Amino acid sequence: QQEDATPIAEPPGYDPRYFNGLWGWIDGTFAYTSRRLVDGQGFKEIDHPDVLLINSPPIDYPLDVYPAGVAAALEATEAGASTKSIVAMTRAQREIVFQDARRHSLKFLHHLQRNYPQFRHMALSDEFGTPDKLPPKPYIREGLRLVSQYIIREQDVLGFGSRSNYASAMFPDAVFSWQFELDFHPTQRSWTTDQGAEGPWEADFRGARRFGRGGTGRSVFPLRALVPQGMEGLLGAQKNLGYTSIVGSSCRLHDHCIHAGQASGAVAAVSLRHEVNPSELYYQPERLAEIWTGLLEVEPGAPLAIWPFADVDPYDPGFVAIQQLALRRVLALKAWDTSFQADQPATRQWLDGVLAAIGAAGFKASPIALQDPPQTRREAAIELWGALSTQPMPPLVPSGNEAETPDPSRPLPFTAGRESWQLDPRRDGLPNLVPPFPAGSRAFHFTSANGPRKAEYTHDSGAKFNAEQGFGWSRDLSDSTRLRQIDKGSIRDGFVFTRQEDVWECVVENGQWKVHLCVGDIGHDQPGQNVRIEDQVAVQNLGTTAGEFYEVETEATVRDGRLTVTIGAPDAENNTCLNWIILVPAPSD
Repeated sequence: QQEDATPIAEPPGYDPRYFNGLWGWIDGTFAYTSRRLVDGQGFKEIDHPDVLLINSPPIDYPLDVYPAGVAAALEATEAGASTKSIVAMTRAQREIVFQDARRHSLKFLHHLQRNYPQFRHMALSDEFGTPDKLPPKPYIREGLRLVSQYIIREQDVLGFGSRSNYASAMFPDAVFSWQFELDFHPTQRSWTTDQGAEGPWEADFRGARRFGRGGTGRSVFPLRALVPQGMEGLLGAQKNLGYTSIVGSSCRLHDHCIHAGQASGAVAAVSLRHEVNPSELYYQPERLAEIWTGLLEVEPGAPLAIWPFADVDPYDPGFVAIQQLALRRVLALKAWDTSFQADQPATRQWLDGVLAAIGAAGFKASPIALQDPPQTRREAAIELWGALSTQPMPPLVPSGNEAETPDPSRPLPFTAGRESWQLDPRRDGLPNLVPPFPAGSRAFHFTSANGPRKAEYTHDSGAKFNAEQGFGWSRDLSDSTRLRQIDKGSIRDGFVFTRQEDVWECVVENGQWKVHLCVGDIGHDQPGQNVRIEDQVAVQNLGTTAGEFYEVETEATVRDGRLTVTIGAPDAENNTCLNWIILVPAPSD
């Protein structure tokens, strides 16, 4: 933004109907702030004009069916040129498309300047050195994808139980990490008037594709998805990688592309150094370790985050050791252990788990003394890596009936199945007791009023106790129910919650009852949950991460004709989330 700047002239073919339909909600404030690189007015420490990167849906230029003028210009160069993929076009044909995309960009800038005062002093940048002051090349959101040794699929990268957890498949040949939305952008051109292809158009969504379809878990990218099938001497990089379109939509940001380039460079270097085809590297442990070292032990510069811990900075003195241990799978991690907690003490329990994992992986476990006070996990990791770094990598053993060289098209070629994690039946949010329940049992599913009805379960959406129905809450909690729509149709997808102390009762016969219940939230962390059953503490100040649950199986004695469950606490600062309860008559002695 410059005080002496004047609006650009109206570009040929400008029509507000390009921008006031599907994307008409994008006003001046949104357009100005969503991609503002420099806020010159917001910081007294700097004296600089505002700098914007204008990149929002109205500027998208689909490559499916071209406007009439562009199609005619393409056909003039070659019959059928307007139906060719842009990759198959000649350079001159691509330039016809690029020129129209540039004109469209200028139309949108003119539209912003014409309608919103804050844009009237915006000037195009001279930094590109181009005659029209626009970037010399377009930003291609989705490139051609490799048919690679392994093609990453949506089910591989979804979080195991929750987006906040690790992905379902944590590939053994990981070369970088990422996490983002499964985020489709408009790829279809829709004409906005009865002029059809002769008139204005908008970038539109294709089919059911939309922004923000939910996100991946914390994912790692396999070396095999850089290596094409049936061709040696070529590696993927940037966005030309081995994944499906929907996975590509989540692994397309600039930092992802930089990481893919770093990984591809490391793979190429090791391949050339040892004269080994890249297609063979994934099952050669020593070569994999060499790639990891090349990406991690760099000087100067920052190591690459290959394993996606959420809380360890690349400049942390223990970062490399922690990464190397995680990549060798010797940290005894669960699907939700996405934080290393480097400053926590290395307790005996933690050390024993790590040492057991080291032995199970085929390394020689190095004894490590428990200090008083205990050293931190970071210090322990540095010591452990010092011992393991001098040991050769254990051989990889193919799973099942695999040949000596495992099938690279399997997500986990050295492990049976498609998933890296095992569900703990006490933590998965799914009842271990399944219908049909024993005679006299009562089962309740807590969820929103519009939540799914479950056979064999009574639907409870937080209503106050009703003597006729024989169950309910001490007060109306109908506004305190949720349905996450993450694991759709599942009994663990909804819950009732309180941040106070609330009581639920169910009319039952006096005597002994087995009580099965579950707390947790599939979509959010819930620290400090509390449950009492009759006069017994069942859950006390318990935290669950998103997608993690805690299931209780206990017995209670009923003497007043009502089984009573109390959730929360009078001075609670956090939610207690109750998913389901199953009540089973206990056989008398």
